[in-house]
Amino acid sequence: MRMCAKKCTMDRQNKSKTAERDGIRPERFMALVTFRQVRYFIAVAESGKISAAASMLGISPSVVTEAVSELETLSRMKLFQRQPRGLDLTYEGHRFLAHCRNILSAVEGANDALARPDSEMEGRR
Repeated sequence: MRMCAKKCTMDRQNKSKTAERDGIRPERFMALVTFRQVRYFIAVAESGKISAAASMLGISPSVVTEAVSELETLSRMKLFQRQPRGLDLTYEGHRFLAHCRNILSAVEGANDALARPDSEMEGRR
């Protein structure tokens, strides 16, 4: 078990060094990505189409396209494979989607916790 933990730590360190060598600093990526981009990315990933995602979100397709392009530029990864009839997630896109869902869930959970009246929270102290 220690061997796996040591190997995983080494893998993360190697990826971090590679990313920094390639000009990608993880802390910079995290500072520049917005919740709006995360929400739009999830919508496109789930619908497979920019126009469908834009319709679900009630915004212009060009706004969604711009947000997804910004994410791809920031990450320096291709998140979608463009097809004639829509978009397919790349391997990196699938990995990013899982993290985006966790981020959105955590933010929604924090919002729910803040929205509860103080009386509901008293019993949990």
